[in-house]
Amino acid sequence: MKKLIAVLLLLTIVSGSVFTESLLEKSSTIPFVLNLVVGFGVGSYVQGDITGGVIGTVGELVPLAVVVASSLKMASDIATNPNLTTEDIFEVEKKAALVSTISSLTLVGVRIFECIRPFSFEKKLAENLNAKNVDFSATPVLTSASNVDFSLNCRIDF
Repeated sequence: MKKLIAVLLLLTIVSGSVFTESLLEKSSTIPFVLNLVVGFGVGSYVQGDITGGVIGTVGELVPLAVVVASSLKMASDIATNPNLTTEDIFEVEKKAALVSTISSLTLVGVRIFECIRPFSFEKKLAENLNAKNVDFSATPVLTSASNVDFSLNCRIDF
């Protein structure tokens, strides 16, 4: 029974190190392309970066909602006031254009963040995984004058 537990522990440690190495070898290219083309933090979600995904999703939804609300307000103001002069309509359009410009710049900034985030997340993940070392060794143990067993030692550094 002890040997079975030791073998299972050894397999768990070895499979954990293989999993760690596969995470380190994972490329940020697909999350980058998804964030660039699709947006809304989709690439970050695919990479496992929930924080980057939420920032991307909220960062794109809010400016889009502001543009839609601004456009609806402009249309409403023009439609409800039939006595508006051309100058009044121009002022309403200028306000809507300013809001749209600010929202568009915000969208561009968020999209730039989304394009950079997969690479910074991968770097941070690699640093965290390299910092957590798992070391194991099998050492002979003399249990009696004629019996030698092996002991499995495990050390985990966080």
